[in-house]
Amino acid sequence: MEDYKLWFDIAKAGGILFVEPQELLMFRRSDTQVTVTKKEEMSLGSIRLRKEILLYLLSVYNNKTLNSLLSDFENLEKNKWMSNEDIFRFFVNLFNRIQRDTMV
Repeated sequence: MEDYKLWFDIAKAGGILFVEPQELLMFRRSDTQVTVTKKEEMSLGSIRLRKEILLYLLSVYNNKTLNSLLSDFENLEKNKWMSNEDIFRFFVNLFNRIQRDTMV
């Protein structure tokens, strides 16, 4: 999760990120690493980061309709009708679409 937070902060500051499709390193996993021992905390941190990203994007776009939409989605999540992951995916797709449409 810390990597995602760093990448988000870099992007907010105007940095440009690239994805390298090939594997550049390998790492080992063990039962004692943080991603295993603190799994629940990592999950909650991930949810907080997704919410931070959405709120930032909503502030950049400054659109009342999008803010209202997030509120509606939060009610769906609260009632367990939609997961936080689904909400985040929806907004990522929506912002990608908005960005594509404004570039044309």
